[in-house]
Amino acid sequence: MAGEAVQFSATQRDAGDGPPGATVAFPYDRMTVERFRSAFPRARWRDDLGAWFVPGATAERRLNAWSGREWTGVLAHADERGRDAFAFEPVASPYLEVADDLVVRTPYSRAVVAELRTVPWARWDPASKAWRVPFRSLEELRVRWPSIEEAARRAEPEERRKREAGRRASPEHADRRAEAAERRRNRYPVPEEALPPHGKVLQTHLGCAVFEAVTGEVVEASVAARFYPGV
Repeated sequence: MAGEAVQFSATQRDAGDGPPGATVAFPYDRMTVERFRSAFPRARWRDDLGAWFVPGATAERRLNAWSGREWTGVLAHADERGRDAFAFEPVASPYLEVADDLVVRTPYSRAVVAELRTVPWARWDPASKAWRVPFRSLEELRVRWPSIEEAARRAEPEERRKREAGRRASPEHADRRAEAAERRRNRYPVPEEALPPHGKVLQTHLGCAVFEAVTGEVVEASVAARFYPGV
């Protein structure tokens, strides 16, 4: 429970121009907010602080006392409600398993990781090589699940192979390969009547270049138009 307690943090603030008090932050849950507001009726949400503000010179001490006394029960109650909600309306997916919590196991995807990092209390478990999400975060997970599942499907090896095959079959890919092959020839067409000096850095439409020799090779007009349109 030590890791879970970190999710509730209270910090006493200097009085400054306003009344003394403490800011408190915890992952959003409607029932948790209701219990918190019941215990601290003077608490107000502050957009400028991104946290709840509880007035009083001893606010931090009172908040930490409430956390130590109530927070474990708050989490247990939220987990119980989440478990009941999942039983009533489960999320059926090959990427989701049910254990003491919700286990999300997908092929690696940066999009999946980004989505799960926004789910309160979600954590990566190296031992099981999966994300663990407590039932109290079910609704947050449910909102993001379509995006998570779609990203996981796209990350499947077979889907990756299909996309790669489609990319290789595209005209754009053929054009890029042809251009790369031309660049490897290390040549640049120049007008016969305006030969460049050797060994000097010159600016071309492809960037800076140093001409080492003029071979006399005639470049086909179609090649020049395709790869050297600036010449």
